[in-house]
Amino acid sequence: MLDIRLLGKFEVKWDGKNVSISSRPAQGLFAYLILTAGTAHRREKLAGMLWPDSTEEGARDYLRHALWKIRKAVEPPASKNKSVPFILADDIQVSFNPESIHSLDVAVIKNIGDNASTKDLMDALLLYGGELLPGFYEDWVLLEREHVHSVFENKMARLLSLLQEDGHWLDVLNWGEKWISLGQKPEPAYRALMNAHAAKGDMSKVAAVYERCVKSLKEFGVEPSEQTVKLYEGLKVGQGIPPASLLKEQKQAQVKKEAGLRSSIPVPLTSFIGREKELKDIAKLLSASRLLTMIGPGGVGKTRLAIRTAHDSIKRFKDGVCWVELVGLQDGSLIPHEIAQALDVHEVSNQPMMKTLKIHLRSKGLLLVLDNCEHLIEACAQTVEGLLAACPKLKILATSRERLDLFNETTWNVPSLPLPEMQGSLSLKQLKEFASIELFVERAGNVKSDFTLTEQNALS
Repeated sequence: MLDIRLLGKFEVKWDGKNVSISSRPAQGLFAYLILTAGTAHRREKLAGMLWPDSTEEGARDYLRHALWKIRKAVEPPASKNKSVPFILADDIQVSFNPESIHSLDVAVIKNIGDNASTKDLMDALLLYGGELLPGFYEDWVLLEREHVHSVFENKMARLLSLLQEDGHWLDVLNWGEKWISLGQKPEPAYRALMNAHAAKGDMSKVAAVYERCVKSLKEFGVEPSEQTVKLYEGLKVGQGIPPASLLKEQKQAQVKKEAGLRSSIPVPLTSFIGREKELKDIAKLLSASRLLTMIGPGGVGKTRLAIRTAHDSIKRFKDGVCWVELVGLQDGSLIPHEIAQALDVHEVSNQPMMKTLKIHLRSKGLLLVLDNCEHLIEACAQTVEGLLAACPKLKILATSRERLDLFNETTWNVPSLPLPEMQGSLSLKQLKEFASIELFVERAGNVKSDFTLTEQNALS
């Protein structure tokens, strides 16, 4: 198996033996391809992104050379599995084969489910050796680094919560310190440590942890949150319920609060006809991607498909589906405000709306639908990029006449409803099997209530 580590270091091994990809550009290309495994990238896009300061011809040459180095390093050790190559490439596009035999530390952490057991969480989080691709500073790396770190923090907070609920205080102490040792300033870790020491009856250590928290946050110029201060003050005077019971009660209240699914999806005035296969394709793509953009010309049915997909997705997302209509908006800077209005999120004094949204959505398992992005494409891309990086459980479905052109974006071209062949004769029964004909008959009936499709008018 090819084992790839991108967290805390760049390391590739085949059956425990190091695989050398010595060129830094080749390492960056390999990392980008495996982080987007299964996505085919056009050669000119990869060349322009990885070698932006070179001429088009020069960048393409560098790309070919980097691909050669990757294949030389990776494919020979896997000679026994030549039927399943790691790199798939032709004259137009390049991708990393998701069917190949490999393991990626980033993927393991990202794919750990919300209902994962404590053991599964521990096993996955042990793979986090530090920030993504240290020493790489390309724009796409910085964006993905922030996203991966956000996912890690979310999973770590969940692990500590589970450990506290079960009263596994030694594990809480070990994992809390591990989180802090990574160089971050995680308040949930400090709170978990205070709870653990309080449960063990060592109040002097509770005070010491709180002081560490204050000192650590002071380096960022901030004070501990109200939640942290209240916890410390309560533990200090011995007030409140035992920490494990308190955590269980808080979790039950949170589950009850989030039980009502949010939905602002439009309700069409006409029925939805056909598109069963398309709906299945969209659901499959949405399950595997955090950003899916449905692309097509005006009138092809993007919005109707998005509405139906949104309704079908409500129960799949813990916090529901939020629909944001952009068709009448002319100022791209107001997109965050439109989203906030749909989510019923209020402005916070002296705080940008985008930051308010990130805070609100940080732990939400929500599908956000942005309809009609094409006239505000750059502003939409900027908003989507910022939200996805800060909110690990958020997924976005966009409709547009063109792609947002973002890292990890999955695009799907909306097909037209199939039409019967103009040549040849079809029976009335055969004609009625076409969704496009069924749609026409329904719309015609809305205009003329006594309209029916007959052998006679079908010919016209």
